[in-house]
Amino acid sequence: MHASYSKQAGWPKLPDGFAFRMVSNIAEDSLGRIYFVHRGARPLVRFDRDGNFLESLGEPDLPQSVNYDLSKNPPQPIGREYWLRGLHVDPWNNIWVTDLGRHLVLKFDPHGRLLMTLGQSGQPGEALDRFNQPTAVVVDRSGHIYVADGYGNSRIVKYSADGRPQLAWGRKGSAPANSRPRTGSPSMPTVTSM
Repeated sequence: MHASYSKQAGWPKLPDGFAFRMVSNIAEDSLGRIYFVHRGARPLVRFDRDGNFLESLGEPDLPQSVNYDLSKNPPQPIGREYWLRGLHVDPWNNIWVTDLGRHLVLKFDPHGRLLMTLGQSGQPGEALDRFNQPTAVVVDRSGHIYVADGYGNSRIVKYSADGRPQLAWGRKGSAPANSRPRTGSPSMPTVTSM
């Protein structure tokens, strides 16, 4: 079954002084509330199903950071801004985001309180407790966490429900730099879904 969608003028209704900047992901919770992550101020926001702004979430835990262009050698800074990329609402309405610039995955409760952080802030790496620009996160019904650590490590990392790393699969290939895989190709995972 496929849902039918149509454009609705004036949806969502943005509060005065607020504007989206490069929306990178949208998700819905079990109550029909819609979440957006974007690169501007108030980077994680929630709307009701009618498009009314409800609130911004997690602001104290979502600072600006510097992200790097990994296609350059050495990697070059892109700029300081909010680098949220992945967004997922789990079966319990917890909100998960990936932060490219800080190399983190963050879990917020439905009220926007930080519950869990995976990765080491500002410290990219290949160990199971580190990411290199994680792009997506999804949680299955048993609570297992899957992270697409796509831009820097080209892998999927699986965690237990309490955040203990379990295993990873995938890695960068050995192709020459000028034949680097396109974003979204199997060797550069950027999206996960269950």
